[in-house]
Amino acid sequence: MKEFHHKKIIHGDIKPSNFVINEKNDRLKFIDFGSSKSEDFEHNKTGTIPYMSPEQLGFIPYEIGKYTDIYSLGVCFYQLFTGNLPFVDKDQTKLIQKILTENPPLINDGKNKISPILQKIIFKCLNKDPLDRYLSAEGLLYDLRYAKNNPDKKIALGSKDISGYLNQDGETFGLNQYNDVFDKFFIHKKNLIIQGVEKSGKTILLK
Repeated sequence: MKEFHHKKIIHGDIKPSNFVINEKNDRLKFIDFGSSKSEDFEHNKTGTIPYMSPEQLGFIPYEIGKYTDIYSLGVCFYQLFTGNLPFVDKDQTKLIQKILTENPPLINDGKNKISPILQKIIFKCLNKDPLDRYLSAEGLLYDLRYAKNNPDKKIALGSKDISGYLNQDGETFGLNQYNDVFDKFFIHKKNLIIQGVEKSGKTILLK
């Protein structure tokens, strides 16, 4: 995921059937990039609904970004440890409503047992608000490795996340995806709260 995200490609349809494992080296690869797009598109409804994020469904005013694939990967993680999807309904409209409004059942429910930190990582991936998820595969990978080696310790999730950054001339890198979101809020005169890790470019984005 890190590799194709660095090329500004969003997969758009991450699900278990699009994973392939090389048995010789145990490396996992993604296949079926038929729904993939560059980071410059707004909505893509060609994914698989149970794995689609609220912004990919087109119901919240965020562009598709790396966090969209991370949401879908979070659904896969949830399914891996529970055997179930986080949201299920035979009626497509009701399923979409659940994705938009409900929280998934906890993984540690007595039947399934994973470390508390791993559960928090998965639920961070599944946040409704894209900016509350991991913003990069690097940040997610760091926390997964930490959870594997320190299952009983606490960690500030996303501490190694990578989003936009600034150069000495004050130009923004990796933040262009939020410009259209800004425009929508200002046009409709909505209140806007900007969140992000330290030095991720919040001030220069406002300027």
